[in-house]
Amino acid sequence: MNEQTSDTHTTSVTSVADDINNNNNNNGTITTTTTPLKYDDRYRDLLYSKCYFKLFIKLIARLTVVESRVHSRNVLFKMYSKVLVSLVELSGDVVWLFYKITSTASGDASMYIQLVLDDGTGAVRCHIDTDTCHRSRFQSWMNSPRSSLLGKYVRVWGHLDIESPTNIIELHVSKLEIVDDLHQPTLLSLQCIDVHNNLYIPYSNYLKSLPPSSQ
Repeated sequence: MNEQTSDTHTTSVTSVADDINNNNNNNGTITTTTTPLKYDDRYRDLLYSKCYFKLFIKLIARLTVVESRVHSRNVLFKMYSKVLVSLVELSGDVVWLFYKITSTASGDASMYIQLVLDDGTGAVRCHIDTDTCHRSRFQSWMNSPRSSLLGKYVRVWGHLDIESPTNIIELHVSKLEIVDDLHQPTLLSLQCIDVHNNLYIPYSNYLKSLPPSSQ
């Protein structure tokens, strides 16, 4: 991701959040008083990329790869030039799905699922292997994944990886939640805008302000 692309997206996210803030201020209904936070208090969970970053899917294509791995297996990426990302939270509609059921050596059934998630800004392929994930998280729809998931709005959590030989960034899902509340997609989008505008982008700007030896 070059600096020009990052700056363009930063302007876009900031302008949407500013519109929300301006509307609130003009109506006179919301008044907030902010106390400056210490660096450790505000950015502590972001330091080692151990939290789940809320992303719009279009941002995935703009991530740059860092030549290292987290937790000995996950590829590490950079967002907004400086913010390290590996674990992410996405949400969107399941627009395509494929699944395969196999039997393990012990006789238990194992299910592998591929799905494509579309949030309106882009689409990403997701992989779910119920044999390597917590089975209880997927038990409710494992008997009929196509009718249970296809066309549904879902939230997913997992780690990003680069699939060979295509070198496309895809998501390996560790948790999936079907969203039934019709208001939830709008709320999740607003939360994503807010956290980028008020946390991720300021954190990136803070890192850019540090001397090279401190980064």
